[in-house]
Amino acid sequence: MLDSTKVVLSPTWKQAFHFASERGDSLTWTIIGTVLLLAALATFIGAASNAKWFPKIGAMSNVALFILIVGGLSSLLWQPSQIKWNNDKVLEKSHVDQIIKDSGSVKPIWDSLRKNCLIVGGPYNCYQK
Repeated sequence: MLDSTKVVLSPTWKQAFHFASERGDSLTWTIIGTVLLLAALATFIGAASNAKWFPKIGAMSNVALFILIVGGLSSLLWQPSQIKWNNDKVLEKSHVDQIIKDSGSVKPIWDSLRKNCLIVGGPYNCYQK
């Protein structure tokens, strides 16, 4: 439980997606997720229209569609979700208030956390020297 002198600072979804996009493997997971979702779309269209090019697998097409959608969404969202849900920072309220007064936002706090490699799941090439 927090007392009145502490605040919890959490990244927004926009920040989480931004930090995730700076990771070295972000493009790879975006491509994988996009390919899986396109495969889900092709599966849906092929099964719904009884297309000649789509294999006759009956109810298994529903299972395949489910797996492709879940895999695609997971590939696209796991990094931002990890950042969003694992970076609640407890700070002194007076410190946060002073930073907001000086800069107008909490951006300097997040910049400092990023610079000092304190964002869980953040960019890979963040090493202390």
